[in-house]
Amino acid sequence: MYEGFYKMKTEAFGSLPSPSIFFKSETHKLGWYYLSSGIKSQEPILLVAGDYGTGKTLLCLTLVNALRKENSFHFTYISTANYNYKKILSEIVATLGLETREEDDFSLQRILYRYFENKGDGKAFYIIIDDIHEFHSSTFNKLRLLANFNHESFFPIRLICFAHSSFLDRLKTPSLRPLDQRIKRKFLLTPFDFMESKEYIYFRLQKSGAPGRPYFPDDTIDRINSYTGGIPRLIKNLCDSCLLMGSSRELNVIDNSVLSEAFRALGWEHEDECDNDYSLSDED
Repeated sequence: MYEGFYKMKTEAFGSLPSPSIFFKSETHKLGWYYLSSGIKSQEPILLVAGDYGTGKTLLCLTLVNALRKENSFHFTYISTANYNYKKILSEIVATLGLETREEDDFSLQRILYRYFENKGDGKAFYIIIDDIHEFHSSTFNKLRLLANFNHESFFPIRLICFAHSSFLDRLKTPSLRPLDQRIKRKFLLTPFDFMESKEYIYFRLQKSGAPGRPYFPDDTIDRINSYTGGIPRLIKNLCDSCLLMGSSRELNVIDNSVLSEAFRALGWEHEDECDNDYSLSDED
């Protein structure tokens, strides 16, 4: 790999989201403010949406880590659509330390309702769901009804959801309209512009421990931003390929010739198209 040649301590453009490498772009700062202010104002349902690769999961994991450190919130983190409604209820019951042999939805709900009516400590319970767009519509509506439960005007069960941007259109369908109406405000993550892409690339290089190299000229970064549409995941993939090409040729400057080779290695487009003002978004 390229870490040795560039004297990095860690891989600069790894594929796994890590809260320890959280680039505070304008859109992610606004997304974080939306989440933190929504929690403080006790919104029953929060929704962060964005295209694939815009950093939804990273924002979600950052929130989970923050809540764990805070240690004053009850929550469960649902990371996969393999969880059905009963499994989600079971997770909540287990997190609250409630013992039960009940297995059906109705009985688990009743246990939760009784807990919040009689033994609750006044704290809300947050269900944090990543990729909620992959869940079945019936699960959405059951979760909505669960969040509708209140005791003396206090809504103890709240939802924080992360979804692909297409989910916003899905919410407009008749079956999900009641859920859509319950979400007072939604937040949409947006791609990076040129300057944010540049800052993002050097932010990740700095985090890797790179000692001032490699260097990406501005015109190369401009092309990276254009080719990737400013999507962080695609920027990572392309820069990772660039560093592989660069280290194999012992280059400290990642210029357009390296970008062209990296682009071709990924199989995204033909080499000669790297010399045109071409953007992946132009195909949409």
